[in-house]
Amino acid sequence: MKVFRPFIVILLAVFLCSGAGCTEDKKKKKIPRLKCDTSKKGRDRAGKELAPCASDRVGVYRPRIGEAISSVVFSSNGRVISAGGKNKAARFWDLLTGREVLLLGPHEGAVHAVDWSADGRRYVTASTTIKLWNPIKGKLIRELKGHSGAVLSVKFSPDGDKIVSASWDGVAIIWDTLSGKPKRKLRGHRGRIAGAVFSPDGKIVATGGEDKTLRLWNAKTGRIKKVIKGFMAPITAIEYAPDGNTVAVGMKNGVARMLDLTTGKKRPKLIGHKTGQAVTAMIYLPDSRTLTTGSLDGTIRFWDVVTCAEYFKFDKDVGPITALNLSSDGRTLAIGLADDTVRIWNSTTGDENLRLTGYPNPIAAMDVAPNGNWFAAGMKEEGTDYLVIAETKRAGHYSKINVDGVPVQAVAYDPTGGILATSSADQKIRFWSTKTNEIEVEWQGPPYKIEALHFSPDGLLVASAAVDGLVKLWTYPEGEVLAELTGHTEMAVDVRFSPDGMKVASASYDGTLRIWDIEDRENIELLYVLDGHQFAVTSLDWSPDGETIVSGSKDTTVRLWEVESGVELFRLAGHEDAVESVAFHPDGTTLASGSWDEIRIWDVEHAQEILNLHDPGGHGHSWPVLNLEFTKKALVSSSADSTIMFWSVER
Repeated sequence: MKVFRPFIVILLAVFLCSGAGCTEDKKKKKIPRLKCDTSKKGRDRAGKELAPCASDRVGVYRPRIGEAISSVVFSSNGRVISAGGKNKAARFWDLLTGREVLLLGPHEGAVHAVDWSADGRRYVTASTTIKLWNPIKGKLIRELKGHSGAVLSVKFSPDGDKIVSASWDGVAIIWDTLSGKPKRKLRGHRGRIAGAVFSPDGKIVATGGEDKTLRLWNAKTGRIKKVIKGFMAPITAIEYAPDGNTVAVGMKNGVARMLDLTTGKKRPKLIGHKTGQAVTAMIYLPDSRTLTTGSLDGTIRFWDVVTCAEYFKFDKDVGPITALNLSSDGRTLAIGLADDTVRIWNSTTGDENLRLTGYPNPIAAMDVAPNGNWFAAGMKEEGTDYLVIAETKRAGHYSKINVDGVPVQAVAYDPTGGILATSSADQKIRFWSTKTNEIEVEWQGPPYKIEALHFSPDGLLVASAAVDGLVKLWTYPEGEVLAELTGHTEMAVDVRFSPDGMKVASASYDGTLRIWDIEDRENIELLYVLDGHQFAVTSLDWSPDGETIVSGSKDTTVRLWEVESGVELFRLAGHEDAVESVAFHPDGTTLASGSWDEIRIWDVEHAQEILNLHDPGGHGHSWPVLNLEFTKKALVSSSADSTIMFWSVER
């Protein structure tokens, strides 16, 4: 077994193709075009407009509707990020995998603020009331009631023993975390309080409000220490410096300002954000020498705390910024946006690492029958889970099997198309007759979610990939485990037999692909670990001749690998977001890759993009494309937007 690194590929590329000769030869070759008229738009079976090149749509179309993120916060170890927003829930993502790992809710209203205790054992959300959670178990500890209006801000004290909240009712409350009872009520503001924060030593609480005042309170007694007036607009954000020497406020007019607590004087105005676009979030870097501000104008600005000069502007055209946070080392920037997404950037390089969101009813399980005439998918309609088995033609047969309570998590047709395998939330693997829609065989699956299933070409084996990182080979129909293929250190999310059935390839969130030789079933051998992607590998497919593997990754690239040597042949760059799905065309000359709201079609021989199925008008997929499957004449895609689409991309 060997591990191949990207620099080997770079050296090969330089050796095999140096100078202008290679480029000129490629330019001379004519790339076959697709039979797709991008100027024409059709309508789906429900009469709704389609994107160019699309021929049909199945499912309840869910256009992207902005549900602003109100607050983002990192866990103490920096591994997990959480966000609250107008969708009435707090969501948690693993930053190494981009996977949503926990959802707390629903709340009665929008979640305006969230915070994590320093020890990571408690988590608090602010909505119509305050809720204290155990984030490890995902369970509610208690609900804190005392405000007469929506709660706009919550923060733990440094020791985690207290929480301070601020509300529309114009009152800030200091709570005892253990008992859940209010210790002090801070009254004095006129109008809503935008934020309340503890000083680093926990002795002072700073509040800023609609009345254009900043107030400092004794956290123990609840008595007012100082009222700072003279701000020119309502305060919309507030933050305490880690060294305790300054407090910063952001205002509705787009201006930010710092109060020097050592002198009691205001420092010069921080002017840079667009006038009238509120400063919605701010955070100090750990050394207290830099203040970072985010605004509805879509920019993030970095200010020198001493000179009050702007020294860097982060302008990535992401839309209105509604929340902002930095990891403890200052290297990772989390941005909450008005479109219900959290985007993760490297603050030193300016590169985007992840785009995170939650999906109500994603179609993550989908497959097309070998003859291309049928498809199957796990879907949710009007709150009920179904297994859908339907013809790909518009007026064809369409059947829904009610599987409510045990949603389908993976599907796979056998080589004949007569059997459909599914895995479900009840940890069962079922095999359905596609003629009768009845279960013929049922197995007890592993105690972990299965992310992918695949039949061997002879139909005698089934491969499964699960969140525990294990790839299993099962005998069909007996259901005996022939082999457990180990090695992945994160969840295994895709698995495929080679076209000749002699090899198995798997993809994992550990950033690798693995290829096993299974010709000798008694002595299965790991051939290669394909280690080149920078982030999680999300999907893979074999070329029809079995000589090449294509992979997609969270690092936004599509890569092709030579199976015989395990060497990366080349990569296809162009996606701006994570690549969630890849698929070869049956003729091997074309492949497709799916990302956030687009599908790109590539010519394999020339390593060039030939079509982008993104519709700016919003009639294509609006969320990530999770599955892609070619038929001889069409491309079928399923998405987190709850739809399956059919595309006419014949060459």
